Amino acid sequence: MPDGAASWLSALAENERVVGYKEAKEELLQKFMSQYVMRLLQDTRGNVRRAAEISGLTRAALQKIMRRTAIQANSFRRDDS
Repeated sequence: MPDGAASWLSALAENERVVGYKEAKEELLQKFMSQYVMRLLQDTRGNVRRAAEISGLTRAALQKIMRRTAIQANSFRRDDS
């Protein structure tokens, strides 16, 4: 079971508020998108073009997800000098 799903299910077991299916699905999807995009950008050191290639998304689609999840590629760029 993916980590996001496992943590969501364990949260339910810890007596957190049970929500409707649509709300739970949206929450899980948002967490997945954020974690997935952050991992892509970490692996590509903030190179959006390369991250899009790896993911199979267009650059525009990846940038839309980044805006939706408030993730900025600059946060993942490193200066190797």
